[in-house]
Amino acid sequence: MKILHLSTHQGGGAGVACLRLHDALLEAKTDSKVLSIFGKENKERNVFSLEANPGEINFKSIRRKDKWKRYLQAWKVRFKGKPKELFSFPDSLWRMEEHPLVKEADIIHLHWVAGMIDVERFFEKINKTVVWTLHDAWPFTGGFHYESYFNTKPFASISNPMLEIKRKAYDRKDITIVAPSRYMTELCRASAVFLTQSHLDIPNSVPASVYYPRNNRDELRKRLGIKENERALFFASAELEYFRKGADLLLDAFSSYKNEKVKLFIAGKKGSRNLSSDSRIHFTGHITDEYQFAELLNACDALVHTSREDNFPNVILESLFCGTPVLSIDKGGVSEMVNNENGILTNEEDLKEGFDLILGKNFNRTKIASEAQAVFSSKVQAVRFIQLYQQLSS
Repeated sequence: MKILHLSTHQGGGAGVACLRLHDALLEAKTDSKVLSIFGKENKERNVFSLEANPGEINFKSIRRKDKWKRYLQAWKVRFKGKPKELFSFPDSLWRMEEHPLVKEADIIHLHWVAGMIDVERFFEKINKTVVWTLHDAWPFTGGFHYESYFNTKPFASISNPMLEIKRKAYDRKDITIVAPSRYMTELCRASAVFLTQSHLDIPNSVPASVYYPRNNRDELRKRLGIKENERALFFASAELEYFRKGADLLLDAFSSYKNEKVKLFIAGKKGSRNLSSDSRIHFTGHITDEYQFAELLNACDALVHTSREDNFPNVILESLFCGTPVLSIDKGGVSEMVNNENGILTNEEDLKEGFDLILGKNFNRTKIASEAQAVFSSKVQAVRFIQLYQQLSS
């Protein structure tokens, strides 16, 4: 049974989740491969990239045409008003259905594939069983990847025809929908797009070999300049200017939080965002080393998560695996991860009060880590997907 995962990117939350599942399947001796457009190739790891083989498919020429087409499409959307969320069209110049790895696979496992597959052509041409993990809502929307927190009506003349293309493409196709959270599953069911397909929930996992409680936590804190009488909060987002991630909510709340004994560490690409002259705020920049990221989580007293909408955030799982409690705005699938034993759920208005609540509660970090690793382990995830693949193949 040959499994092929398709993911536009190897980075980002969805790309990372895809690779982690792939590694878990390899560990379980499953014939699993990953094919992406962008990213590095690692044949020993069964990870393949179009970008890494530009001569084979005239990559540069297709990429140039694709960038120009997507530039025009972006203007088409912006003409209706600047959206607060990413919008992707369902067409693509890449012909993934013709790739040798696609042709040889028994099961195609789609992940975040906006811009990678031409939805209409892909499902018309392939005659294979498809599993599709919903890393966001794009597979069942007209183009937005999330859309519950802002007004999408101005974009209806663009998104409605795109949604109809998807409905027709999926109709009666052999697709099984998997979502990391019940929240995303219910959103998908309510959309009435995948009407003839089955749905189930299989949570993501993170590698316990990287994310675990460190024994040298005092040393890590000292290295970061956190004094014995100080507390530290941590926030991470790939792009701080990404409106959905709510960095603005965090900074507004923290600027009015006058506790001088609390530091805030922020990881991500700052862009043009002004982090102010608040000496309590420490910007780490974008962290690519997972071990360094895990050490930061270990050193801090709590992770703060402020997304306006989210599915099943990797960073919350990573924090829990390290035993670090989570303060999060109660949106999306977060309530399926955070409870009174491992964190606190709040809302946008009470975020500032949440700082004192999360720092004032005595959490059992060892218990947080052990329970997270038991429920969301890579072995559990791999077993569930292998069972699904076998069921679909029988």
